[in-house]
Amino acid sequence: MRQVILTSMDELKWDAAPDDYKVVFIAGNEDFLQGTVLYTSACTKAKEKGVIVNTIYCGDRMQGIKEHWNLAGECGNGSFANINQDAKEIEIPHTI
Repeated sequence: MRQVILTSMDELKWDAAPDDYKVVFIAGNEDFLQGTVLYTSACTKAKEKGVIVNTIYCGDRMQGIKEHWNLAGECGNGSFANINQDAKEIEIPHTI
């Protein structure tokens, strides 16, 4: 996941205008700290480019925190959220 942040900073063409909205959303359900790239270096590079990093953990919120998804959101000036991938859609019958 951290490699995704770093690669997107290096390979995508980000506008240098400071007032433009630049954001990355990363979603997943494995430990965020896996791999060799330090999340702090990836987030620092994002901050330098004015890019906000938001993370979305697919599962229980507390499990996402245990698996460090909140750290990237916090260091990337973004936010951490979670979704319940097992949630069922509620169907509301349509009547005329």
